[in-house]
Amino acid sequence: MIYKGMVCQWCGATFTAQKSNTKYCSKRCADLANKQRMREMTQTIVDTSNSIKLSAQKAMNEREILSPRLLAEFLGVGLTTAYKYISKGIVKSTRVGRKTYVRKSDVLSVFDNDSTEPNLLSFSPALTKAAEGASPSIYQDSTRSMKKGDARDYTTVKEVAERYDLSLAGTDKILKESGITVIKHKGKHFYYLSEVEALFRKREAASHPEITEWYTAADVQEKFNLKPATVWDIVSSYQIPSKKIHNVTYYSKVHFDMVRGTAPAGTELWYTVQEAMTKYGQTRDQVYNVLRYNNIQRVQVGRNVKFRRDDYDALMKFAAKPGNDK
Repeated sequence: MIYKGMVCQWCGATFTAQKSNTKYCSKRCADLANKQRMREMTQTIVDTSNSIKLSAQKAMNEREILSPRLLAEFLGVGLTTAYKYISKGIVKSTRVGRKTYVRKSDVLSVFDNDSTEPNLLSFSPALTKAAEGASPSIYQDSTRSMKKGDARDYTTVKEVAERYDLSLAGTDKILKESGITVIKHKGKHFYYLSEVEALFRKREAASHPEITEWYTAADVQEKFNLKPATVWDIVSSYQIPSKKIHNVTYYSKVHFDMVRGTAPAGTELWYTVQEAMTKYGQTRDQVYNVLRYNNIQRVQVGRNVKFRRDDYDALMKFAAKPGNDK
C-alpha cells in the first residue's frame, strides 16, 4: 500500500512511503535524527552526573563528621592513605563502637598547623618507610638538605649511570642496595656525590681481587686481531671475568689467554675435568659435584671445562684430613 503526503520529521519535506509509520523521507534524514537523539541522551547523562556530584559535594560540605572513606574523598587521596593519616595521629579521630570518625574542622586545622608536629603537608610515605626501617636507605628532608648553589655536591641516578656507563635500572638497584643517603627533593631522588664515588671505588677494589692482570677491550682487539662484536661473544660464551672502571671495561688476562690458547707454557693454573679425575681417582659426576657444591670458579675453553688448580687442591687436601670427610 502506498501512503502519499507523508511529512519528514527531520527536514519537513513531503514524501511517499510504503508504511504508515515511516518518519523520515531518506536514510540521511534518519541518520541525522538518530545522531541528534544520541547527543541529547549523552547530554542528559552528563547533566544527571553533574547533578549527582553537586548533590554529593553539597552533602559533603554540610557534613561535619567524616568516615575514613569520606575523608579520603574529601582530601582526594586513597583510602589506605586516609587510614595512615588517622593511625599516625596526623588527623585526630574518635572511635564509636567499631567505627572510626573524624571532624572536618580537625582536618582543616591541620593545614593551618605551623608547629613542628607532623601534618598533611609534611607527610611523605617514603620518609615514613625509611624511618620505620623498611628500607636501608636514609631519607632526609629536602628542605634542609638541598641548598641552592651546591648542586655540584649531589648527583642523580641518570648522572651516575652515564658516568660509570651502566644501565639506569642497574644503577638504581646498586644505589638502593648500598644503603647510602637518599635525598628526596621535588619528587626526585638525589645522592651525595662523595658517597657515590666512595661506593664505586669500593666496588672497583672488590672486583675479582684474585685477578691481578687485565686486558682492556682495545688490548684484546689489537693482540688477537678481533672485532668488538667478537670480543663480546667470547666474553659472554666463556664467562670471562670483567670489571668496569670509569667507563673502561677490563677482561681477565689469564682467562683470555687460555681461551685463545696463548697462555705461557709451564704456567697452567687450571685443571680440566679429566685431569682432576685422573689425579684424585674420581668419577666425572664426583668432580662436578665438588665444583657445584663448593662454588669453584669454572671457565669453558673449547669443549673442556677448566677450574683453578689451587682451589681444587686446597679443597681435596681439606677433605683428606681426618674428620673432614663427613
